[in-house]
Amino acid sequence: MRVFCCLLLLVAAVASVGAQEKNSTGLFTQTVEVRVVNVDVYATDKKGNPVTDLTEEDFLLLADGREVDIAYFYTTQGAASPEPREASPTAAGYSTIEPAPTEDLLVVLYIDNYWLTPFDRKRVMGDLEQFVEAQKASNFRFLVVTHNPGLQIETSVTRDVQQVLDVLAAVPDQPAKGLHQRRAKTLFYDEVRSIWDLYLDSRACSDPCQCGHEQMVGAWQQNALDTGRRISISHAGMTELLDALGGMPERKAVVYVGSGYDQRPGLDLLQYLSDVCPAYEREFATYMQRYDESMNLLDLSASANSSRVTFYPLDAGGLRADSAASVDLFDARLRPSGLVSQIERANLQASFQILASATGGRAILNANRPFDDLIDLEDDFRHVYSLGFAPEGIPDDKTHRLKVELREKRRGVNLRFRQSFVDKPLDRRLIDRAVAAMTFSEEVNPLNIAAQLGDVKEVAAKAFEIPVHVAIATERLTFIPNDQGHSAARFRVFLAARSAEGGRTTLREKFFDITGADAAEPVQRITVTMHLEPGDYTIGVGVRDEIGTETSYLALEASAEAVAPST
Repeated sequence: MRVFCCLLLLVAAVASVGAQEKNSTGLFTQTVEVRVVNVDVYATDKKGNPVTDLTEEDFLLLADGREVDIAYFYTTQGAASPEPREASPTAAGYSTIEPAPTEDLLVVLYIDNYWLTPFDRKRVMGDLEQFVEAQKASNFRFLVVTHNPGLQIETSVTRDVQQVLDVLAAVPDQPAKGLHQRRAKTLFYDEVRSIWDLYLDSRACSDPCQCGHEQMVGAWQQNALDTGRRISISHAGMTELLDALGGMPERKAVVYVGSGYDQRPGLDLLQYLSDVCPAYEREFATYMQRYDESMNLLDLSASANSSRVTFYPLDAGGLRADSAASVDLFDARLRPSGLVSQIERANLQASFQILASATGGRAILNANRPFDDLIDLEDDFRHVYSLGFAPEGIPDDKTHRLKVELREKRRGVNLRFRQSFVDKPLDRRLIDRAVAAMTFSEEVNPLNIAAQLGDVKEVAAKAFEIPVHVAIATERLTFIPNDQGHSAARFRVFLAARSAEGGRTTLREKFFDITGADAAEPVQRITVTMHLEPGDYTIGVGVRDEIGTETSYLALEASAEAVAPST
């Protein structure tokens, strides 16, 4: 039985908002947001070298199958085209244009200790450190995270390459749990052998396959279920990271280091059962589609695309040997075949290929010493075409397809790009940015706000109130005339908290209107109360000028616990 691993690609695209309201100040506001969706395109020739002479006119950009105008064009090979000017206040309201995302690069090194074996990790970490060392003059920003299980932020977002190297040097001291999966497969093979021996020596049954194939399938199902649970845990950690990265404005490259996990849990073991009991091959084949992570991987890719993340998975397994089973334990009929090993390898690497292909990246496979392949990633890091367009309509928070083509085909030129994005409403984008501030302590403060915590109050068993005091300089807010001819401004304050275990609260937000005597005050002071369970938290504080559209984000450390009375 031959198994074909199909590489699925997900594609997607975008929209905009216009709303008018009269608030308590008598201020009519009509904010027309012209959002910018950036599509990063990597062009290579047939040898894999970057193609650097393309212009805006060479590209055709499609959203949901329809051509869209390229409003922004940036390439590291040339200058960006002029950006649209910000619209001026009008009698009907105020129109703003959201600035294009920055063209900086954040390189995230994701070390998945949950799937790495100690041997595989030791083999690749030296090459990874050399790769980072080579970036000292790059001015890229770096972030190191690990997973085992549970996401651990190992560094702040930094340009300090030495800090990154120091953290990477300590990673081999952390536990690596990838051997669990190999042991699980060995246990499966042992169980099949036990079933075989049981019926081989039985007077009641001369054919171990006839009498034992259902028990063998039961052992396979248990292995596949356990593998699926481990994969779900890994996807949860990766989704948590992607959600946080969505609030970072630059393009992101995630170098994911792992030993691989199955696209279809247990697919190689089904092939093994077919080899052992060929008379039951058709029955075993009916189970092939039962456990399949393809859609989950595509959902993960869509999350990455919505956060402008490109995946560069590194298979730390390198050039894999034959199956993990010990061939010394088997007679010839029970020994895993070469086909089983081929399927195992293809199945492990398929997850890497899906993540890379759907996000415009590339996977590093079958490399015992991946340094040269890592250095090749610099071509993507340094040579990119960024195509931006302004979608129309109301944001629907849904995934849309993207496609990029050359108007005139050039022989041997290949384009890679993210194939989907989520059309996020303003509220979700504000949440994303607040989450980034909480997760990475990535503070941005154009409004020059100040925030501090008040006294923690226990209001019930395992329930605490923490007041958050926020101050905004009035001169930083944008004022326009209201319907009475007076100057008026509006801003919102929003907060969310992230626990030490990675859980997040829902967003709390309040709107404030400023006019009359309040507008004469040099500082606007407000308080928003958070309701939290016991524990340590990072609270993300955001303030958005609803007219000028500038937003500040701060992070505060808080502890929701009873304070012992002073003596």
